[in-house]
Amino acid sequence: MHNSQNYCQKWMDCPFLHLFQIVYNIYFMHYVFSEILRCSHAILDCASMKAEVWTCPDRLTRLDQASGIAEPVLP
Repeated sequence: MHNSQNYCQKWMDCPFLHLFQIVYNIYFMHYVFSEILRCSHAILDCASMKAEVWTCPDRLTRLDQASGIAEPVLP
């Protein structure tokens, strides 16, 4: 076996590398789970805002009924 191949084989048999692979897999699974959770929150927030917008017109029929809304300023 070539000297560099022998070194690589020893490195692959190293327990440190096995531990590194386990830690990396845990990190990767945490990253994937976090991204799924983040996207789920974004979807739920969007659905919540749409539900809020759909129920809001029932309370306010005209814009001039809202207090504190000024006329639009034209440039």
